[in-house]
Amino acid sequence: MTELRKPAALITFKDLQGREVRVPLFPPKMTVGKMTDNDLCLSRDPAVSRRHCEVRVQGSDLVLYDLGSSNGTYVDGKRIEGPTPLLDGSMVLVGRTRLFIMAVEENEQEYATQIVPNQTQKGSILIPPTTSFEQHTKAYLVADLVRSTQLLAEYGENYVGKIVSTLGQVIERSLWKEKEPFLQCTGDGFFAAFATVEASLNAVADIQRHHESLYPEDIQLSLALHWGPANYSPNEGMIGKHIHGVFSLEGLRGREPKIQSIYEAEGVQTLILVTSHFAEKLRIEEMDHVKSLGSYELKGFRDPVEVYRWV
Repeated sequence: MTELRKPAALITFKDLQGREVRVPLFPPKMTVGKMTDNDLCLSRDPAVSRRHCEVRVQGSDLVLYDLGSSNGTYVDGKRIEGPTPLLDGSMVLVGRTRLFIMAVEENEQEYATQIVPNQTQKGSILIPPTTSFEQHTKAYLVADLVRSTQLLAEYGENYVGKIVSTLGQVIERSLWKEKEPFLQCTGDGFFAAFATVEASLNAVADIQRHHESLYPEDIQLSLALHWGPANYSPNEGMIGKHIHGVFSLEGLRGREPKIQSIYEAEGVQTLILVTSHFAEKLRIEEMDHVKSLGSYELKGFRDPVEVYRWV
């Protein structure tokens, strides 16, 4: 008979198929990272470091330690700077993965211990791959650095890299409250998905605030917002005509003289374009912020789509 050990807590999260997984945390510690020899292996999360963090059981307390990860470890939205106590209900952000700390109830101890053999390999809990797609309707944001090639030549790779990295961090913080966060680097920008139009607009507002305070005047950003359904797979990302559409929308500033002239004539730091699909979801008082620029061909759409500028 297998001897049942009492876990100090349960770690809960969603696997790649959206199912809740409960993992027992046994003394003396649980390590989390991308490598398979971690106690909890998150190999499919590109933002997780090889040795990201660990939770140590110290008496009756749980204490979280970051192990020098590239992207940091966060507890309830705040990046930890040293040993950080964890409480029942604490949310730990590791890369793009949200881990929740749960106290162990007496009737859960046996269940918690017995789920381990079915989900371990070489001592690690592995998140299984999936090729299934689920359809989600969301607000999509594409944020891109304008004239990135010229900026690389003028300022160098390190400087431009810092600008892009800062942009990614701002968007990532905007995603903390999302139940199903999605953020993808596109090279010199980012693609993100939000559950609501309001959440995406809040992200845009955060980008503008940081842009004004952190970037030189000659650094310009191009933002595109769209609303619609798309197919999602943790392995393949998001696909569908609405994803093509939002990237095509952002690309208008490079192929449409009327939109290109806004940067040149007005010298704007941030140009925000939205589709009619997105504008239809705005509140009445928010409609004052959109100005029609006409209809344009967008990839994936048979008919021209009306495009607005957010001002």
